[in-house]
Amino acid sequence: MKKRIKELRLAAGKTQAEFAETLSVSRGAVAIWETVDDRPPSSVTISLMCDKYNINRQWLETGEGEMYRSLPRDSEIAAFFGTLVSDDNDERSDLKRKIVQLLAKMTPEQWEALAGIAESWAELNKNEGQD
Repeated sequence: MKKRIKELRLAAGKTQAEFAETLSVSRGAVAIWETVDDRPPSSVTISLMCDKYNINRQWLETGEGEMYRSLPRDSEIAAFFGTLVSDDNDERSDLKRKIVQLLAKMTPEQWEALAGIAESWAELNKNEGQD
């Protein structure tokens, strides 16, 4: 489990101290989880990790399955907006907020234009994947 906890932390872009803060534990606890085989976090902390970072508990505990739980589209969007308004330490948060603000002000015509761009981009990426 220690390797998967470290993988989760790195995927979240967190230092041990930042990761510890999100779980209300000490940085030392995170260091122990990442280095000692027989010192996993408590069941409650594992549940919190899985909930906070959308992690598949089976993957975290055993390595089986996918790392992330799949979310319904609306839940995924809600989770994004939740992190957008609560994560002031993320250096990209300001950019994300500006993009969302611009999207909120778009006219139906601008949405149509954006949809056309997205479709063209998806088609381009699809064709590049076939090379």
